[in-house]
Amino acid sequence: MLNLIGMGLRGVQSLTIQEDEILKRSHRIYFEAYTSIAPENTINELESRYSRSVKPLARIDVENPEEIIKESLDGIVSLIIVGDPLTATTHNQLRLEAQNSGVEVKCYENASIITAAFGYTGLFTYRMSPPVSLPFPHEKFFPRSVYDKISKNIEDRRHSLILLDLSPGKGMKISEAVKYLLEMENRFGTGLLTEDRELIAISDLGHSDEKIVMGTFRSMTSYEGGKINCIILPERPTEDEVRFMSMFCRKLPL
Repeated sequence: MLNLIGMGLRGVQSLTIQEDEILKRSHRIYFEAYTSIAPENTINELESRYSRSVKPLARIDVENPEEIIKESLDGIVSLIIVGDPLTATTHNQLRLEAQNSGVEVKCYENASIITAAFGYTGLFTYRMSPPVSLPFPHEKFFPRSVYDKISKNIEDRRHSLILLDLSPGKGMKISEAVKYLLEMENRFGTGLLTEDRELIAISDLGHSDEKIVMGTFRSMTSYEGGKINCIILPERPTEDEVRFMSMFCRKLPL
């Protein structure tokens, strides 16, 4: 059996009672360590709690899951995933391959940044867009698709959730993301993303040092954020949303 365990956003203490019982019965525990960044010492806490080793997995291990599937055919294997286990395509692909190999797969949902980000800021979830991923650009890669998706969200009057890229040991800073988005405006745009446009920067949500701040693109050019960051571009918020944002988001000076 293979269990896909959502750990939520607040580390080990976010595991549900049901997930805790399943992990106690597991013969093998893995921890997926690349689609998000867990609070410090998470693996040590898990090993202490369940009195067994917890093996961290890189992207290549999850995308080539032969070892996981083999062990799941012979015993109870649990893969712990920060946030919710079914919001990343990689995990559904693993689920499919395991089931096709005759493994029983069970999924245990938990809190996800995709819904929590809107709730914490006071924006209405029914006005959220599909998430937009902003990758690190380089000399030969500067994707227009990011700008086009944001443009479509603005046209549809939907708030844009932009998930900032993670590379090994590094998360994209808010200031870097703002720089990339303004450069996209210069290259591809029609005046949608200006220095005076407001955005919300969310950093390390669920961690002890979480931060939710609101300001203009101009004010965010020197704001780094935290280890793991995302941005929301509110689009024509309602009166209630404006009132909630003013209470729940710290305002950066211009």
